[in-house]
Amino acid sequence: MMSDPTSLNNEVNRASAQFVIAGGPELQLLVSAGLTVIDDRGSLQPQLAEAVPTVENGLWRVEPDGQMETTWRIREGARWQDSTPFTAQDLVFTYRLLQDKDLEVFRNVAYDAIATVEAPDPRTVTVRWSKSYIFASQLFSPDLGVPLPKHLLEREYEDNKRNALFHPYFGNEFIGSGPFKLREFARSSHIVLEAFDGYVLGRPKIDLIDIRLIPDPNTVVANLLADAVELTIGRNVSLEQAVQLRDQWTAGKVLISPASWIVIYPQFLNPNPAVMSDVRFRRALLHAIDRPAMVDTLQAGLTPVAHSFLAPDEPEYPDVESNITRYEFDPRRAAQLIDEIGYVRSADGGYRDASGQRLGVEIRAVTGIEINQKAMFSVADYWQRSGVATESNVVPRARTSDREYIATFPSFQVVRQGSTVGFLTNRISSAAPTAETNFVGANYSRYMDSEFDAKIERFFVTVQRPARMQVLGDIIHQMTDQVMTLGIFFDGTPALVGRRIDGVTPRQEGWNAHTWSVTR
Repeated sequence: MMSDPTSLNNEVNRASAQFVIAGGPELQLLVSAGLTVIDDRGSLQPQLAEAVPTVENGLWRVEPDGQMETTWRIREGARWQDSTPFTAQDLVFTYRLLQDKDLEVFRNVAYDAIATVEAPDPRTVTVRWSKSYIFASQLFSPDLGVPLPKHLLEREYEDNKRNALFHPYFGNEFIGSGPFKLREFARSSHIVLEAFDGYVLGRPKIDLIDIRLIPDPNTVVANLLADAVELTIGRNVSLEQAVQLRDQWTAGKVLISPASWIVIYPQFLNPNPAVMSDVRFRRALLHAIDRPAMVDTLQAGLTPVAHSFLAPDEPEYPDVESNITRYEFDPRRAAQLIDEIGYVRSADGGYRDASGQRLGVEIRAVTGIEINQKAMFSVADYWQRSGVATESNVVPRARTSDREYIATFPSFQVVRQGSTVGFLTNRISSAAPTAETNFVGANYSRYMDSEFDAKIERFFVTVQRPARMQVLGDIIHQMTDQVMTLGIFFDGTPALVGRRIDGVTPRQEGWNAHTWSVTR
């Protein structure tokens, strides 16, 4: 695992690092279970629940006014890893934390649509929704609030909730409900997990998992070739390294699938320079990047350019492709746009304003994610060639916990993120990391617009697919026309799997961890 997690809870990790850390979601799948879980094909499967709520099975009711009711029945025998029964009251308690505005780390747009969460009996939880929400069946799952144990956290929450996230539970005393339980947690070194005999879907076939925390990709490769590591979870080595590794690693196989996009966030709140607020400038910078060449160089030509956040293999893509505004590599057009703004190219090749001030920007990438840094340096080179002075800034690991510093980047920031419609969840204004939110939030560009918020809200409550796709098309058109993000390319994610390990899927690693097996 190529990171140093502070917790086995993915939301707490993200709050600490301000990003989804490498392997964080996959680690959570190993130790925690939700009522449902998304499999490697993107379908929802029951986990702690007996069934996924659907209209057809009667567990999801939609009323004419848009209000809804979803019901889950907990599997008999579901338990926490300390043998305490897992009950509907745990879910009622979890919701109290999820919707608490003093604990923004857990906040999600979905919770605003919930009216009540009730437990009519220990194995049944019923949720009343004040309005429609298309992902309602994913509540109390890794994507919409993994369940938390009431018996371990309720007193701390009630007595000192602002410090609840510092409870030892989120570190060395973690107790989950998933297939593996924590035996040892040594920060910056390793995590040891052991099979949970009482896992409701059956005891895992593997007895012990030793997770090495190795942030350096070259060290990961060395460990693989030395047979000291047999599996990677989450983001790991670069695609370039994986392609080279395919011919060298005889003890395993390399599976590659596009799972994320590399995106540059422009700063919209107090940007520096101020010209970043002019959409012509952002369009010019996008035209100045030879993204197909970057794909060839950094992705071995195996992935597409990211003209929008939605990956071409996502089911919604054909419905909205025509709404995407594209910016092909065109240095001449980039120069025309910058000229229109009023800058003049001087003898040294750089642009200057009427007062002679040099036009320059900063672009950041956090250390530890190699593809982000490579993309940053490549983009900076293109912008330099276009006449825009560009300072590349690799943020050291020690500063990643400084939420204010991370949130207030002056110009641009390179991030690797998911490329499904779930990306929209954190694009609303309330998800912007500001002083008011203690700089917690995943709306990294801090773009705040009530009309855009309304479109996103409308998307998540539009149950009928044709109407929902029309809303999604409007959202994608606004995002690309206004260059709210600068998409670079989709990143191929390697899954490195030892040949004696069976059952691991290249996407959503860990969703079926209890079925993994080892051939001796």
